[in-house]
Amino acid sequence: MPGPGPAEPGASYAAVGGRTPWWHAPPLVPATEDKGLGLLTAQRFIGRAIAAGCLVAGAIVGAAGAVGAAPVPALPSSVDRAGPTAEAQAPAHTDAGALAAQFGLAQVGRPYAYGGTGPYAYDCSGLALSAWRTAGVYLPRTAEEQYYSGPHVPLSQLRPGDLVFWATDPADPATIYHVGISLGGDRTVQATVPGAGVEVVSLWWAEGLVPLATRPA
Repeated sequence: MPGPGPAEPGASYAAVGGRTPWWHAPPLVPATEDKGLGLLTAQRFIGRAIAAGCLVAGAIVGAAGAVGAAPVPALPSSVDRAGPTAEAQAPAHTDAGALAAQFGLAQVGRPYAYGGTGPYAYDCSGLALSAWRTAGVYLPRTAEEQYYSGPHVPLSQLRPGDLVFWATDPADPATIYHVGISLGGDRTVQATVPGAGVEVVSLWWAEGLVPLATRPA
């Protein structure tokens, strides 16, 4: 293809793509090569059209996939990410007490073991501690300490989960030696004595019943 300079004899020149004359632009292509140029231009046009068609098809497929896909959930707000409030996390006492009572009942038949806190054996305060822990309330270890783990209620107002106590002197909490879990009414679940294990017994199973129960909180 000729560079800038006089035209070849008998050849006319056409600008490629409507460009300016050859003396102001890159070299022109002789009219005798128009057919080859047209073929090359057509090939390029077809190639670009195919590429554009692929992009459009890809967009259509992507859109179809987006329609069929499950929607992406929105990010939770800062409040949601922080989790539920303390009020939402803390169950009402009746729910917590019921959970504690249910846990105690599920342990019926397990052996008594001094100092036992489960899961295979319990003593009286170990059963109470483990039962209330399932409800999200953490009690101190001994029966005497557990007496002070919440407000006191009279025995006539017992609810499931309330803790009932026995003492050598029922009027003196310092002499408390045993604790059980109320099931409501006059029934309790407790780890009574070695050889008996965890069982359901009457509120009046032994002497020394303390007149006030504790509702853990």
